[in-house]
Amino acid sequence: MSNRKATPDRLEACRYTEVGGRGVMVEMIDEESSGPDVCEHVEGMRDGSFTFGRMGRSLPHLLKERGTFFVTFCLQDAVPAKLANRAKRDGDGQPDRIAERSEPIANRGSLVLKLPEIGEIVDRSITHFQGDRYGLHAWVVMPNHVHAVLTPYQGHDLSSILHSWKSYTALKINKTLGREGQLWQRESFDHVVRNMESLVSFVEYSEQNPVVAGLCRCAEDWPLSSARFRRGS
Repeated sequence: MSNRKATPDRLEACRYTEVGGRGVMVEMIDEESSGPDVCEHVEGMRDGSFTFGRMGRSLPHLLKERGTFFVTFCLQDAVPAKLANRAKRDGDGQPDRIAERSEPIANRGSLVLKLPEIGEIVDRSITHFQGDRYGLHAWVVMPNHVHAVLTPYQGHDLSSILHSWKSYTALKINKTLGREGQLWQRESFDHVVRNMESLVSFVEYSEQNPVVAGLCRCAEDWPLSSARFRRGS
């Protein structure tokens, strides 16, 4: 399984611009994605304090120092503009149900992420700073949404990571498609992973998502997922 870290050469190959007061990646080197981190990188899940914070203009989010998160973000036209109540989605605390409630209705919207060249933009953006700004435990790019399980490293918070992913991909995808306007829903879903059992469940849910949706027969066959790095492991 590949687990390469970002090198200074990779970092220097990026160009940045200011969008909304933050540095946003607008040009990225063309290289193969690196694989997911192994689970032992998330020891001490019960340590660290919980805080409430906001991501831009979004609803309050429960954040955790040195935390590991399951996140979902969706295309603008995949779900209603006003998302369902967060407390209801987080209701019973079961990872599979939490993850399922974070998703839009299947096959709703433009589904532009199913285009290979568009899905690859998102896949490469998510994996670009793997091992440098965060550890990725799993991710999957679906036709109208994205799941990821990650642990931000010290000095890099979840809000900034999501902002970088969504801002860069929106610019790149709009340019590729010759379009303008909002690509992603402003509100992203995030959930603090509280123990190793939940981590395993969120990883499995993410990687099995294409299989459950009928997009492939085996998780390892989906080209825009961390599962492809587990083939033969």
